[in-house]
Amino acid sequence: MMCLYLLFDANVLIPFLSTVEWLFYCVTFSTILYLRYKDPGAHRPFKVPTFISVLLCLITGTFVVLPLFSKDSRISTLLGLCWLPFGTLVYAVRYYYTKHCVPTAV
Repeated sequence: MMCLYLLFDANVLIPFLSTVEWLFYCVTFSTILYLRYKDPGAHRPFKVPTFISVLLCLITGTFVVLPLFSKDSRISTLLGLCWLPFGTLVYAVRYYYTKHCVPTAV
C-alpha cells in the first residue's frame, strides 16, 4: 500500500481504493441475500430485513458502476478494479507457498 502512496497523489488514491471498498460492500450485501435464499432456516446472530439488503446492494453497486461513466474518474476506477486480480494472485501464491513449500516445525 505504501508503494501506491509513493506512486500516486492522495487525491488519485482515494477514488482508486474507494471503488474497491464499495465493491466489497456490495458483495457483502449480496452474500446476505444469497445465504438467506440458500439456507433460510439457519441460525443467524443478527437478522437484516430483506428490503434493506436489496436497497444497500443496489446503492453500493451504483457507487461501483457510476464512476465508470465519468471522464474524470474512469481511469482511477478501472485501475482500482484491476488491482483485485493482482491481489488475488499474490494471495494465492503466498497461500500455496506457506502450505507447500515452508517446512513445518516438529
